[in-house]
Amino acid sequence: VAVGMLARGISTSALKAARQKESDPRMRDLLAIALVRAGDSSLAPQVRRLALQHPHGQLRALAVQGLSKLHDPANRDVFRQALKDRHTAIGGLEGVGKPTPTKIYTVRAMAVDALRDLGEEPPPTVTRVPLKGAPSEAQLYAVLLEDGDPASCLAAVQMLSQHPDGRPYLQAFVKNNAKSESLSKSVALARAALK
Repeated sequence: VAVGMLARGISTSALKAARQKESDPRMRDLLAIALVRAGDSSLAPQVRRLALQHPHGQLRALAVQGLSKLHDPANRDVFRQALKDRHTAIGGLEGVGKPTPTKIYTVRAMAVDALRDLGEEPPPTVTRVPLKGAPSEAQLYAVLLEDGDPASCLAAVQMLSQHPDGRPYLQAFVKNNAKSESLSKSVALARAALK
């Protein structure tokens, strides 16, 4: 929403005013990212924290992308740490013809581009993994469980809980992550669905 406001030509002063009045912390985070993306470096420390610590991978990707617009070498360490981010999305399903479904590490991809924009060649980093064959809907959700991103896992468990073919994926997820603190909500939800 906030980034869309920039695209529509909303001034940064209007975004700053909106951020000051906004009480929803999620919207304040999005407005901070939009302002950094527009060149306001005063919010860079907050957006750096979002890029590395926010629980939602898509927001971490937006934060990295916003920081990259500053072209500030002070963000290099954030970009280097983001190369290890586990958030994934599935792409290649919307193509014409024979699309190749691909697991995309969105935060990593943004970090690679950001480092290159700063003149640094990043170390070899996996940003895309083609999926073999035409996966079923349940298999696509299961792919999101593999990397252990808490937000992605929670969404995937919710979808698999309602899917007729989801049971074996949920069983494997619980077995492999029973002791994970960061995935405890997802594991609890998967266990409840398996009852």
